[in-house]
Amino acid sequence: MPEPITPKISKAICSFDACDRPCCARGLCASHDLQRRRGRTLTPLRPSRLTPKIHKATCSFDACGRSSQAKGLCSSHHAQRMRGRTLTQLRPLRWANTPLMPYLWSRIDKNGPVPEYAPELGPCWLWLGGRHSCGYGKSTFNKKQLLVHRLTYEESNGAIPADLELDHLCRVRHCCRPSHLEVVTHEVNAQRGMSPAAQNARKTACPKGHPYSVQPNGYRICRPCFNDHQREARAIRSLTLKIQPLS
Repeated sequence: MPEPITPKISKAICSFDACDRPCCARGLCASHDLQRRRGRTLTPLRPSRLTPKIHKATCSFDACGRSSQAKGLCSSHHAQRMRGRTLTQLRPLRWANTPLMPYLWSRIDKNGPVPEYAPELGPCWLWLGGRHSCGYGKSTFNKKQLLVHRLTYEESNGAIPADLELDHLCRVRHCCRPSHLEVVTHEVNAQRGMSPAAQNARKTACPKGHPYSVQPNGYRICRPCFNDHQREARAIRSLTLKIQPLS
């Protein structure tokens, strides 16, 4: 048999005038009951922080649509007034009514130097704007930092798959030329790098010239050098056991 449906009982609201909060104790909400227990006169409560915000007035300066911050002025015009300057019209925002890609292409130098790592690729297209801490060109659009070389590649070759990333064939990180970029996996991109781990991963032989052999666990070792090391260790242990302590 289906379970009987229990009707929901609506909770009473606070008995204080102009207070629509749910009743907690003695016909009052939690805040008004706290005032009562402290011996205070019941007063209206401050509006909740969850109350929808009221839109601020705009700046009183002509042709300025920014929100008012102080003295009826926006933050920029208020700073001009505090410094004793004459209020002037502000410069338009960088991205106001400006398409993204034309702005990026205007800040790319297409007459860059030829990369020493791969001169057959031709000159690099260098980004003249800000750079990431790792050296990649970056730009801010709609309060988001974007990598410039990804944007230029996607405009020329389409979207980049989610599981792939771009590799700079010229090894110049602030280069934005699409022909200098290649879509690869993260593993391939790491192996092509110039870090010590990437350089060791590209080696196929040990310093003595013996080829590396891959173990079942994925690690690589030089089998001849490993065997020599084991023989030397066994010889040292056997020599130590033969030495008798002095009486």
